[in-house]
Amino acid sequence: AVVSTQSTGLESLSSTLYDYFRPMLIQNVHRFELLADICSVLKNDVLEDQVNIKGECLEAFGLLAVQMLEDAQERLSYRTQAYIQSDITQFSPSAGDLAYPEKLSEDLSNQYGMWYPTVRRTLICLSKLYRCTHKNVFESLAQECLSACIDSLKIAALSICENGSLLDSQLFLIKHLLILREQIAPFDVNFAVSEVSLDFSNLKIAASDLITNKSRVFALNSNNALLEFIFQGAPQLTKKLLDSKKDVDINLKEACTDFITTAATMLSSPINAFLATIETSGTTPTMEQC
Repeated sequence: AVVSTQSTGLESLSSTLYDYFRPMLIQNVHRFELLADICSVLKNDVLEDQVNIKGECLEAFGLLAVQMLEDAQERLSYRTQAYIQSDITQFSPSAGDLAYPEKLSEDLSNQYGMWYPTVRRTLICLSKLYRCTHKNVFESLAQECLSACIDSLKIAALSICENGSLLDSQLFLIKHLLILREQIAPFDVNFAVSEVSLDFSNLKIAASDLITNKSRVFALNSNNALLEFIFQGAPQLTKKLLDSKKDVDINLKEACTDFITTAATMLSSPINAFLATIETSGTTPTMEQC
């Protein structure tokens, strides 16, 4: 009877705590870093280190912790997507962020400070999410985060090319794609996710056919235009596999190929110009010229 009374009292207390803390969590906590820390504490310190060890004594409190963790993880997913949009996709670099190759001559003691800001933010985001979210949630958010980071690097490389040189922009892109590939390697997850969408491309064609053949709308046979519109204009379900880790490798390969082409062109240009001059003049080059 005493145990039952204690359990009832703990359930009541847990319910009161949940009703008090949940609105605070949803309305007042906006930074994804703080939400990730809350999820980590609830998952590792509370549930795994306390509730699971003490068992029935904290069963009611464990239910509260599970509910709070699920709410915090749901909020974390939403705020992470907002963070990716505002701090990675819409990141506006300063002149110093794009100062390549001058930036490479700065103090090398802090290697993370040399990384492009979106790369640094992406890796911090992934490291925090990895410790406190379900595997499938992490994989989905990681794909979105890496995709946004790759796009930001391409935009930055274009800016460096416009204000500096093509060679510097290609080296910038190669360097940071290598950093991304190296840093995401330890994550024991699959970075590939399936994206399901509806393809409405047939709808426009079917609607055009319906208007063209409107005289057959009331036809009492298989050539009824309305039936053809219903069957032919139905949206198609398409499934696309998105693999952000593979995207890093593909973009790195393309960047390396572009760099090799550019470097080879720069090195061979004087030789090609010399050979063109010889061919035009019709003379044979001497040893000194070679």
